[in-house]
Amino acid sequence: IPKSLEESQHIQVLDLSFNLLEGEIPSGGKFANLSAESFLGNYALCGVPKFHVPLCLDKTERQSKSNAAKVIAACAIGGSALLFIVCPLIGISCYQKRGCRSVLTTLKDYKELHSQ
Repeated sequence: IPKSLEESQHIQVLDLSFNLLEGEIPSGGKFANLSAESFLGNYALCGVPKFHVPLCLDKTERQSKSNAAKVIAACAIGGSALLFIVCPLIGISCYQKRGCRSVLTTLKDYKELHSQ
C-alpha cells in the first residue's frame, strides 16, 4: 500500500479487503480511522495490531529468516545425499569383509540341514 495514500485528501471511504495486497499498512492519516475489516483477505499484509495482521519484520529479520531457511534446506539435502552414499558403501563393505551370503542361500541351507 503506497504511503502516499496516507495523506490523500480525496479519499472518503477506503475498503481494501480481498485485493491480494502485501506489505506494510500505513498507520497515519486516513488509515488511522480504518478498522481491521478494511483489510480482510489480504494475508500478506503486516502492520499495527489494531488491523489484526502480523507485525512487520524489519529487513534484517527477513534476511535472517531467509538465511535460516536456506541453511536448513542445505543441511537436509546434504544429509540425504550423505545417506545415499554411505549406506551402499557400508553394504559393500559388509559383503566383502564377511563374505555375506544372500538370505535365499541361507534359507536354502537351513532347509537342507533340517530336512535330513
